[in-house]
Amino acid sequence: MKILKWVLGLFALLGGVFAMFGGSKNKSKKIKEIRGKVKVSEKIVKKKKEENEAIKETVENKKKVIEEMKKQKKNFKPKDVAVKDAAKFLKNFAKKRKSKQ
Repeated sequence: MKILKWVLGLFALLGGVFAMFGGSKNKSKKIKEIRGKVKVSEKIVKKKKEENEAIKETVENKKKVIEEMKKQKKNFKPKDVAVKDAAKFLKNFAKKRKSKQ
């Protein structure tokens, strides 16, 4: 019985040693894969941040353009047109419209 226990104990010991050293390769491969995925995800995040910054800049530029257009709208004044000129324009416009029909 003692020999059987020794043999079983020896097999258990050898199995444990093989499991410890044999499994380390798989762990290192998994760690390398995870590190590769982390690097790829970091690159993607960096690109997205750059895109967001570009979008923010365009939005700010468009806001500035809108403000300038509002200022121009406030300062806009129609042309001073004499009554005679307006009457001539309306007569010519009416003539052109009748001739097209």
